Amino acid sequence: MCFQRMILLVVLSILVNCVFPSIK
Repeated sequence: MCFQRMILLVVLSILVNCVFPSIK
């Protein structure tokens, strides 16, 4: 579903920001 994909993208973005905050 598109909704699940959007949530997955958001979760991945948050994880990336937490693990690599310098990439911002």
